Formats: sequence, structure tokens, C-alpha cells
Amino acid sequence: MYFMGDVILPPGEKIRRIRTFLGAKQEDIAGDKITRNLISYIENGKTRLMRSTAEIIAENLIRLSEAQKNPIHISVDYLMETEMEQAN
Repeated sequence: MYFMGDVILPPGEKIRRIRTFLGAKQEDIAGDKITRNLISYIENGKTRLMRSTAEIIAENLIRLSEAQKNPIHISVDYLMETEMEQAN
């Protein structure tokens, strides 16, 4: 089962809610491959989430959740799902 599987949200808002749930900062999920500013743009809906970026974010979110002993199931496809895809 996905984290927040029954809630329909745009990709950026999903990332923000998961990050907030984990108590992480934008820098924490950006890692060293993307910038904090890019995370901010995605979370605020100012730029589209690309698959390569979603892979980095998912990897970092999973790493953070496992480090906290609070594993959650997050996939790239889950992060990228649009509101329309979620509604269907």
C-alpha cells in the first residue's frame, strides 16, 4: 500500500506531505544530485516533475524513512501520478 494512497494530490504536494511527515528539509531530499530550489519549484507547482528527478527524490525519501525506522512505500510512478490518474 502506498503512503497516502487514498488522497488525490498533485505530485509536488505529495512530495511536500511525505517530506513533512518524515520531518525532512528540502535539502535532505535533494541530496547532491539536484538542488533545493528545484524541490521548491516542484512542491509549489512551478515546474513539472521529471522522471529522473522523481527517481532521485524517491530514493532519498526511502533512505530517510528507513533511517528513521519508519519505512514507507514510495515509488517513482506513485510520485509522478497526476490527479487524473489517481482519480481513475
